[in-house]
Amino acid sequence: MDHLIKNADFRYNHSCVEDIEYHPDRKLDKSMILRLSECQYIQDNRNLILLGASGNGKSYLASVMGVSACRKMYKVKYIRLPDLLEELVAALNNGTFKKSHQKNTKRLIYSF
Repeated sequence: MDHLIKNADFRYNHSCVEDIEYHPDRKLDKSMILRLSECQYIQDNRNLILLGASGNGKSYLASVMGVSACRKMYKVKYIRLPDLLEELVAALNNGTFKKSHQKNTKRLIYSF
C-alpha cells in the first residue's frame, strides 16, 4: 500500500479521511465523505470531480480520496487539471493521445 501512495504523487501524501476536520464553516458532508472513502465509485467505474474556489481544500480532499483508494489497493495517480491538459495536448501532438487518454481515465479524481 505504501508504494501505491508514493507512486500516486499526491500533493498531501499523509492525508487520510480520519484526519478531516468537519468545522461548520467548511460545510463538508461527513456521511458523503465517509461513503466516498469506501471507493464504491471505483467499482462502479465512476470518477470524482471536486469543484470549488481556489483555497477551499479540493487538493486535500482529492489526496484523501486517493489515499483511501490506495488503502484498498487501487492504483491511483494524482494530477492537477492544468498538468493533465498539458499532458494530453503533448500526447495529441506526438500521436500517443489514445494511449495517454486510456491511461488517465482508469481511475481519476478530478480537482478543478
